[in-house]
Amino acid sequence: MSGRRALATIVFTDVVGYSAHMGQHEERALVAVRRDLALMRQLCEHHEGWAVKEIGDALMMHFGSAVKAVECAQAIQLAIATQARQLPAGSLILQHRIGMHLGDVLVDDHDVRGDGVNIAARVQSAAKPGTVYFSQTVRDAIPAQYYESAVKVGSRGLKNIEAPVMLYAFPALKTAHPARRTYQWLGLGCGVATLLAIATHTRFQSPTQPITRQAITSLGTVNRPETPARSIATDATNRADETADELAVSVPSTTAPETPPSSETALAATNDYAAFSLAPGFQQASGTGNIGGPRLASEAMGIALTSTGKCNGYIDTLPDHRLTLTNDFDYLSIATLAEGYTSLVIVGPNAEVWCATDQNPGISGFYEQGSYEIYVGNLSQGAGPRYELIITE
Repeated sequence: MSGRRALATIVFTDVVGYSAHMGQHEERALVAVRRDLALMRQLCEHHEGWAVKEIGDALMMHFGSAVKAVECAQAIQLAIATQARQLPAGSLILQHRIGMHLGDVLVDDHDVRGDGVNIAARVQSAAKPGTVYFSQTVRDAIPAQYYESAVKVGSRGLKNIEAPVMLYAFPALKTAHPARRTYQWLGLGCGVATLLAIATHTRFQSPTQPITRQAITSLGTVNRPETPARSIATDATNRADETADELAVSVPSTTAPETPPSSETALAATNDYAAFSLAPGFQQASGTGNIGGPRLASEAMGIALTSTGKCNGYIDTLPDHRLTLTNDFDYLSIATLAEGYTSLVIVGPNAEVWCATDQNPGISGFYEQGSYEIYVGNLSQGAGPRYELIITE
């Protein structure tokens, strides 16, 4: 076997559910795969890698630097997530798994072979949708700041690999986006140059459709004695030394006490603070309530900046909504509609936190099976105006 031996980081990507997509609409699936592979190739080149070959829906890449490989893999997942919300409505959105391993390989002018390649391919097979999995050898070769946001998956036995491999993962990305009353992604078109700019400058740290009852396994109201009128406690003294940033207003509300809800508000409150249990195929679910609360979101969550944005504003003591997902969702959007700027805070399985502050903020991406808590915050302390929560696939 000709070629030269080298220590390299091998990266594999793979489309989640590719066979199913091909079975449903072959031409549409091929167009989507070609679109995503072209984006990956450009990101690989930008990060000084070599796109060795395409294997069906998969791409194999070679990097002389483990740091560059990690940066590229994260940039790919960010670019794919960003592209998903900028494609025209009706476009096929694909999820990708990425895996990598640093090991000894045999390199020639046209291909890369060896155990390092085989292990990288198996690491990719173990990855969950939207994630980046990497082996212990990659972790050992990169500075701590590059893996501080990763989680330890544990030692895994991989197919046809003799010894177990210790795996780590960068969780699936979610992206913050403004909600639209049409509930469709903007058909702005998404140039590769724009996605490259977004991906390479980011460091990791239709009319309303009725709910499909067969897919929503339960729809109820959380036991909240203070709703719909919130019981808000204000403590100006304890917060006097807090630092206000450009959005979170760390001062007590000076608005007049709330008046009892009108009959119109009472009617609107029938879905206030609803709890959901959702299965794939539900189309859309919605809930309502009043934004805001007594707790500064960053203090309550123990984090000021998440992968989707800052934890700004004030939230209630209890979650506004509880969400149970009976299955993994390759793509889910949770968004709010309200007057002015609103904070959206989501706490997922394993206490992972995502925040976004915007006019009608939303957080979308891969959501794994499990339980979630959703808070809708106000930039000033106290109860704010009404909001509508929209959950769509």
